[in-house]
Amino acid sequence: MSNISILKNQNIEIIDNDIFKNDLLEREQSIKDLSNLIRSSNKQAFNANWGYGKTTFVKLWEKYLDKHCDVKSLYFSAWEDDFQKNH
Repeated sequence: MSNISILKNQNIEIIDNDIFKNDLLEREQSIKDLSNLIRSSNKQAFNANWGYGKTTFVKLWEKYLDKHCDVKSLYFSAWEDDFQKNH
């Protein structure tokens, strides 16, 4: 039997006064561009494969929208908030 370990995703620390300080993937410009887009439209969609950083991107974007665009948002994770037991 193989001994395989799966690493759990580690969230980055998002600092209020320097939102993108710990973002090693340099998502700041994309977040700014999408923030401008969302402020001018009411149709949104965000999709990517597992492990591509969607959660971190959305959390950075949420903080940016609040701090720089005066846009309030609600973060909801179906994975984290799903209490349904699979049978």
